[in-house]
Amino acid sequence: MSFFSIVIPAHNNADSIIETIHSVKDQSFKEWQCIIVDDYSTDYTAVSVQNCVCGDNRFLFIKNDSGKGANVCRNLGMNKSNGKYLVFLDADDILLPFCLQNRADVLSGKKVDLLISPTVHFDTSLDRAIGTFKCAQNFSLDEMIAAFIEHRILWTTTGATWKRDFLLRIGGWNENYPRLQDVELNIRALLQIPRISFLECPDSHLRRSAFTKQKQEAAFAGFNLLLRDYYFKIVGGINEELLEQRYQRAFASLTKIILTYWCRLKINLTDKWGLFFLETAKEIMEEPDFVRTERLLRSINKVGTGI
Repeated sequence: MSFFSIVIPAHNNADSIIETIHSVKDQSFKEWQCIIVDDYSTDYTAVSVQNCVCGDNRFLFIKNDSGKGANVCRNLGMNKSNGKYLVFLDADDILLPFCLQNRADVLSGKKVDLLISPTVHFDTSLDRAIGTFKCAQNFSLDEMIAAFIEHRILWTTTGATWKRDFLLRIGGWNENYPRLQDVELNIRALLQIPRISFLECPDSHLRRSAFTKQKQEAAFAGFNLLLRDYYFKIVGGINEELLEQRYQRAFASLTKIILTYWCRLKINLTDKWGLFFLETAKEIMEEPDFVRTERLLRSINKVGTGI
């Protein structure tokens, strides 16, 4: 059994994935395995990866026979893994050489379900830093959940280390989400009240990528799914007024994001996700606690559809 299993889904990442693999190979901590799942790439990703890891039995390479999506790849890698802890990278992320050692030092001495490390956001090269995703050690659990609902990203996929047993217990990655998979996973995990620890020093780098129209459309779908999946689950189970107000504000912010994308993408009322949103809005308005959802409803009514 390895201490860490690193899972990397890849799709047409031939230009970046070798740098990612080398950042794994260069780790000072050696008790790891790395599982790379190629999601039916049409470029030379598979050939590049196989040439790079040939003869190194710490790597497992899997190639899908059709495109299945990043979350399917992550779950496949998770199920094939043998590590006590899981780290998920995108195929253009970079781990600093001390990353796994620093994380292992904390995990070896504590009972932790989720370890969070800051991540540096960079542009085309590591010396072009944009900013840092800092940890949320001063946040309460409810504040963390509310932040993710509002799409305030407190940590990245790369910055999270998961206890494998915990991640399996909560069901792994949600394969229904075309985007915001990490946001959904973090909300679902935090609702289980995990044991969380934080590191202060950045140990990984996240590369900025173009936010294409296709990604925006996938994000619009993801935001809608978050509203549907978590509004009733979270707000319906709260008895404390101040806490309820915090989550109402969070879901109002989420709704405003949905409406912003609605306008940006020129969604019409016959669009699949436009209809999905309207159905969710109607369910919220028909709640017995109608008055308590007033802040959210004011945002919904800005659609101007006469709901």
